[in-house]
Amino acid sequence: MLIKTLGDCLGLAGTMDEWPRQPLTLLETSGYRATPPRLARKFRYVNLMYASQGEDDCVLGDLSRLGLRSSALDVLLTSDVFEHVREDGPAWAEVFRVLAPGGYLLLQVPKVGEMETTQVRVEVRDGEDIDLMEPEYHAEQTLVYRYYGDDLLGRLRELGFAVLALRRRYPKLRISEQTIVIAQKAPFLAMGPVEISERAWT
Repeated sequence: MLIKTLGDCLGLAGTMDEWPRQPLTLLETSGYRATPPRLARKFRYVNLMYASQGEDDCVLGDLSRLGLRSSALDVLLTSDVFEHVREDGPAWAEVFRVLAPGGYLLLQVPKVGEMETTQVRVEVRDGEDIDLMEPEYHAEQTLVYRYYGDDLLGRLRELGFAVLALRRRYPKLRISEQTIVIAQKAPFLAMGPVEISERAWT
């Protein structure tokens, strides 16, 4: 879904392998399997990992302190990562800082589109993790600090993003129905040509 939406935002038709090389810098958080080398052929690509997973060509990093100059990135792709970020406020601000004007944040996190208010599972107080609920862990035993609700969209708007949350599916591409958030560092969201499914009108 991230790759399909990336193509829509940039006005690139067809599969990623059919896209021409782009003069854009793209950072992906925790890219795995076949996607990183394919993205590296199409963009100036950085694969940011939060822990060493034995992947080649990746950079270990902290979303709260990316170590990049301001406006260094054209696109940031992130899927199922932000719910594990210990203190997400500084991380959202850092993402906004490093994106160039007009740059895109394409984001997937659990529960957006399914609940109104973010559910905080672990609170950080005076540098300590305080469990508000039974601890929950995802892959690589990473602690879930929160599940985001639709209020995340307002937080992104307050930072200065133009924001759109879409519920999409592409059966012909074997992409199941899921929610993706498109945030652009711009006053208004601008996207390339997109396919509008019949579902969008029902």
